[in-house]
Amino acid sequence: MGCGTGMVGAALKVRGVAEIIGIDASAGMIEIAKQKHCYDQIIHMYLGKPAVYPPKLRNRFDIITAAAILAEGHLGVEVFDEMIHSLKRGGYAIFTTREMYLDKYNYRHAIEELERRGFWKKVKEAKFQKYQNIEKGTKIGRYETVDVMIYAYKKL
Repeated sequence: MGCGTGMVGAALKVRGVAEIIGIDASAGMIEIAKQKHCYDQIIHMYLGKPAVYPPKLRNRFDIITAAAILAEGHLGVEVFDEMIHSLKRGGYAIFTTREMYLDKYNYRHAIEELERRGFWKKVKEAKFQKYQNIEKGTKIGRYETVDVMIYAYKKL
């Protein structure tokens, strides 16, 4: 979800993932992703509208990934419903977001509420730093060291 320029797709292809389907709202990003020849299909569509999520994408995937879509000016909590829609029972959603966005954009509450309601169960979470080579407390332009969370959830 949010395949962007294809960085994650390329990493999955190198690791032997058999079928990779990308979804992105940006035609420009999709054009760059296509040049990497790692996707079997790329779908140009906007995420964040679970009520009209395409039937052909529902209950289809064993694994979905989402890197850099849970960010400032990107997607709201509705995308978590689309993750649930996309996965087969027993499938995994693996996604990242900056730790500061968990509460700022209500992601934490939405993730935990889906677990409380029995849609998925947390399998793993970990924290890492992005831009870790920048000295803590220092900014280089708009960049500074930030904590990022990565989650893995299993659809029940």
